[in-house]
Order: sequence, then structure tokens, then C-alpha cells
Amino acid sequence: MQTTEVDLEPETEAVTNPQSQDPESTHQEEKSDYVIPPKYNEYLLGLHNCVNRNMIDSAAEMFLSTFNNKPNRKKLLKAIVSVPRQRMDLLPLWSRLIAILKPVLPEVATEVIESLKKDFRYLLRRCHPTFIETKLKIIRFIAELVNFEVFPPIDAFCCLRILLVNFVHHQLEMACAFIECCGRYLYKNPATRRRMKIYMDQMMRKKQAKALAPRYSDLVEQVYCVVFPAEGGVKHKLLPLLEAFLQDIVYFRLDRKNLEDTIILLRRLDWDNSKTFATATRVFSQPWKIAANRFSTTCSLLAGIHEHQELFGFTVADTIINYFMEGLAIVDIVNNQHLVSLVQYICELFSYQILTHDCILQLLYALIVNGVSFDYKRPSRCDPPRSSFRMRLVCVLLKGCGDYFLDDDIHSEKIKCFLKYLQRYTYFKKENPIWDTANMLYSVEPFVVVEELISHLFPKMKLYKTYEEACKHIKKMESRLYKKYSDKFVSNNTRRGSVKSETGLPNIQECEEDEEATVKQPENLRGYSQVSALGYECPSEPFFPGASNYNFNYNPWVGFC
Repeated sequence: MQTTEVDLEPETEAVTNPQSQDPESTHQEEKSDYVIPPKYNEYLLGLHNCVNRNMIDSAAEMFLSTFNNKPNRKKLLKAIVSVPRQRMDLLPLWSRLIAILKPVLPEVATEVIESLKKDFRYLLRRCHPTFIETKLKIIRFIAELVNFEVFPPIDAFCCLRILLVNFVHHQLEMACAFIECCGRYLYKNPATRRRMKIYMDQMMRKKQAKALAPRYSDLVEQVYCVVFPAEGGVKHKLLPLLEAFLQDIVYFRLDRKNLEDTIILLRRLDWDNSKTFATATRVFSQPWKIAANRFSTTCSLLAGIHEHQELFGFTVADTIINYFMEGLAIVDIVNNQHLVSLVQYICELFSYQILTHDCILQLLYALIVNGVSFDYKRPSRCDPPRSSFRMRLVCVLLKGCGDYFLDDDIHSEKIKCFLKYLQRYTYFKKENPIWDTANMLYSVEPFVVVEELISHLFPKMKLYKTYEEACKHIKKMESRLYKKYSDKFVSNNTRRGSVKSETGLPNIQECEEDEEATVKQPENLRGYSQVSALGYECPSEPFFPGASNYNFNYNPWVGFC
């Protein structure tokens, strides 16, 4: 008799004290002689760490192959039903687990459904605020099982109808959570479409009839838009077949494993066709659409095509430079990230020898000279005094290409000259009187990054302390270089004149040869109009809207230092 009294004591307590009962506490482990194996206990704990479909599929396969017996099925059922109310992210994955086990173990799905129905009926009678999280957990679990065709739609509509009878407070939130999870599925299913439409209309009529709080009203409208999205939403532009094919390969599928096969595949394109050439150029000239970790692979693919189609590689590089120059003429924070992606892409083009050292130097000088005003009273619109974005672009470009200039003494001297001009530019920004008049503090980060970059490239290089000191040293350097290379300037001017030779015949003027040797527009570039610095044609439509044709003049010492 004592044993029977002990066994019945928990049941009498649960009946006499229903308010202390919680659905999560009702599924307690019963005493039995069966001992859970340590591996199975680890398996149950590992279900909480399954965060994707592959992991939950592997867990279902492991259960069926290793732990499939009656005691383990009971333990699995209790673990699934007692999912923590704070882990809403586990509901879709565990519903998938039940759907996988249902064809083999239908009793598991049946017991889960009955347990959720029992908890749903119990929680409807509890209106205390502490039960709201558990209520939302149960109703979302039911909705996820409906999506996997485990929970019968008839029973699901019965739950929704009960919630719509008293459409206030907890019942309203539960109904919205249910419709948000599986409302779209029930409406798209032909067997349940009509009934779902009836319940949605009923819900909207109750919303209009009752004076709901703004929070509840917005919640109802939100779930209604989930089931019935606005007509004529986002219209996706249909790309041509070739462009869609190239974007799928270059932007999404390209990696190191299939690089060689992709090069062979793209070489088979009809490169003599002007449309094919223009489409491929457009796809490879938009680095802002490519993930940053794919820049190296994309440029490797471009270099592989460049070996057989040399004009294509130069055209892509020329288009990238044109976009970059147009971006410098516009000060808009929206385009800053595009400019950073262009600079990173230029670094990869240089590493694969599609761009030369002189081209990189021209871009570096363009960042600190073109559109820059060294007069505090006449600030430039292309480079405002408070903007330090060009310094960041210089640092990105030097971090990607600076080490390659140290391999050769000539290029090393060229980059040293540029770093002196860079210091003058940074101190001009730093000593601008606007920081005193506007009572503002400038950002120290770009100036520190420039100093660290110079110390990394040339540890023994002298760092200037003021703008006047930088101008003084640059003036000395320019006078020294002019004396050293003045003979080259004179020889270049005399070669273009009509000086007679010793035989009495006039020398051939090289300007006439240059005019005849200019790059003619090939047939596959007929849709192009603007000629850029490299001598090839670039797209006439600028990437940055509103960009004006700006005359970019580079430093005269690029080709001589």
C-alpha cells in the first residue's frame, strides 16, 4: 500500500494544483530499469547544436542506424516535446527530424502531435503573462509541423479557429505566429487555399471591428502581407542569356578547383562577336558584384583568357581605370565602397601582370594631385577638406602593390618620390584651419595608417613633421631631378623637330608616325566611344552618375624617376 500511495502522490498534486503545472515540467522522466547509454545521452544533447539541414539529416540517420529501440524512442519524444522556449530556432530543424522519422517510425510523429494538442488545450486556459513564451513555442511548433506535412491541416485549422473566437491578447499573438509560420503554405496549397482565405478574411474583419492597440494592429497587418504579398513587388530584370551565364560562372561558381575548366570553357566563346566581347567586358568590369575573397580567382581567370585574347584583358583593365577616375570626380559616401572594391580589384590585376608599375604610379598620383587644391581659401569640391577617404584608398592600393615595387631599384626610387608627395598631402589635410574654426577634431586613424605604411615599406625613410618641411624637401627633390633628367626633356623636344641630318635630308617627324600608329578601333568595340589613358576604348556610359569629363594630369616624374 505504501508503494501505491507514493506512485499516486504526484498525480493528485498535479490535479489539485493546476496553476503550478507547466507543459515543460509535465514531461518528466519516469522511473524504469532502463539506463540511458552515455553515447545516446550525448546524442540527445547534440540535437541542440544542430543548426542546419545537413546536421539534422545526419542526426536522423544516426538514430535510425544506432539508437532505434523502444526506450530510446520514448526518450527522444520527451526531448523533442520539451524543447526550451528560448530556442525557437530549433523548431524548424526538429520538425524536419520528425518528418524524416515519420515514414519509418510513425508512432513518434503521432505521439508528438498528441502531446502538442494536449499542451495547446491546457495553455488556452492559462492567461498569466508568464505563459506567453510557452504558448508561442507550442503554436510555432505546430505550424512548422504543418509545413512538413506531419501535423494534419484539419487539426491546424481547428486550432486557428479556436484562437479567432477570442481574438485578443495572447490568442491574437498566437494566431499571428501561426499564420506567419505556415499561412503562406496553407494558402498556396490547393487543398487548403479556400479555407485559409476564409480565416484570413475573418481575422481582418475582427481587426476592423475591435479597437486593437497599435502594436496588435500592426502585427495583424504584417502577417496579412506575409500571406498576401503586395502585387507588382520587386521586378527582377531579365538578363540576356549570355550575361546571365557569365555572371553565374564568375560571380558564384568560380573557385580554385574549377579554374582551369572555366578558362577552357570561356575560351570557346565567339570573341570576334562584338556583343559577346562587350558582355564579357561588362561582367568582368564590375568588381562590386563579386565577393572580395573571389577577386584573386577572378583575376586569375582573366589572366588565363588574356593569354589568348590580349585585347580583352587590356579592355577590362581600361574600363576599371575609367570607372575609378570617374569615381574620384564625385564626392558621395554611397560610392565609397565601390571605389574600395575597384582599388582592390586593381591590385589583383597588377599582381597578375595585366597592369604595369607605371599605371599603378599614375593612379597613386591621381589620388593626391587630381582635383586637389593646395589652397586653404579655395577648397576643392572633388576633395573636401574634411574628407580623408583618398588617403584610405592610397593605403589600400599600396598594401596590395607596394611590396612589388621593392624588387627593383628604379621602381623603388619612384615609390619613394611618391611617398614624399603623400606626406605633403597628409600634412596639408592635417594642418587645415577648418579644424580650429569648426571646433572639430580630425580623425587620427588615416594619418597613423599612412605613417605605419611608410615605415613598413621603407623603415629608414625620414618622416616629415610639418607641411612646410615636406614642401621644402619636395622642392629640393624636384630641382635635383630636373637637373638630372633635363637632357631627356631636351632630346624629346628636338626629336620632334625638323632638324636636318648630316646627309642634308630632313629627319622624319615622329609625330606623323604616331598619328599613323594610333590604335584603331577594332570591330568588336564598335559600341564604345570614350578613349582612356591606355589607348583602348571604354564604355561610354559612366558607372558613377553625374561624372563629368575631368582632365587628369599626372606627375611629370613618373616616367623618369
